Amino acid sequence: MAVLLILLLELALSNVYYRKMKEEQKSRSDRAQTRVLIIGYGKVGSALAGRLSRLGYKVLTVRRRSEDSRNLVSGVDVIVFSVPDREIQKQFMRLRRYIKPGTVVVHLSGAYGVELFKGAVERGVDTLALHPVKSFFSRPQAKKDLPGGYFALDGTKKGLRFGRRLVAQLKGKAVLVRSEDRPLYHAMCVFGSNFVHPLFYAVEKIGKDIGFAPQRAREIVMPLTVGVLRNIKKQGAVTTLTGPVKRGDWITVKRHLKALRERQPELVILYKQLTRFLERMK
Repeated sequence: MAVLLILLLELALSNVYYRKMKEEQKSRSDRAQTRVLIIGYGKVGSALAGRLSRLGYKVLTVRRRSEDSRNLVSGVDVIVFSVPDREIQKQFMRLRRYIKPGTVVVHLSGAYGVELFKGAVERGVDTLALHPVKSFFSRPQAKKDLPGGYFALDGTKKGLRFGRRLVAQLKGKAVLVRSEDRPLYHAMCVFGSNFVHPLFYAVEKIGKDIGFAPQRAREIVMPLTVGVLRNIKKQGAVTTLTGPVKRGDWITVKRHLKALRERQPELVILYKQLTRFLERMK
């Protein structure tokens, strides 16, 4: 009986493996037949182009606005507008009449949804807004960090189907953020990313004033920051708040402000505003 069970288990596992192999072969075949045009070849565009090529897609790129894109858009299945937000709608409108029905048009903006692709659906063109929740500051870093993490999607049924499949291939997780919510969603991302930079600008400025090089100041404070972020991830922003404001230690706060006024006056307003907000959070 035990031998029979082992044989049945091995057969079941082999069937699962065979099925997965067939699915992967079909997926590779589908990718090989999907032609993707990426308009714009900045940090994200170049990273995406390289990743899609490695996945097996047929990738074409247009590095800058040119007449060549008019000749290319009619012969592809997916068009990715990897350009600044202010240029997405302009470039789509310029090319719209050349795009064949059934094509999926994509942009990578977080602040906008598919409303930028005006008239696309009426022409039988599918849409996708695909925003990687990542910070990209250089091409090498973008190529390394693009896979994984979260991607915010919105679009037509076909657009979303393509987007979810692509995110899975990029080892990421897809979340749906509708067009009407995109500005607020993007503000959320700015709070969690861009607004950290002024804080570490302050760390570097104060560190320099007391004799630490900027890199040394970052090294000293970074473990504290990482620990705070780890606590916030587990328990939330309010629950894990510590420090003088949380304790009601206003004498220490006044000492901070006195020192800043004397030696780093440009940071006083930032300290005051953040302190007031922390007081409301308690």
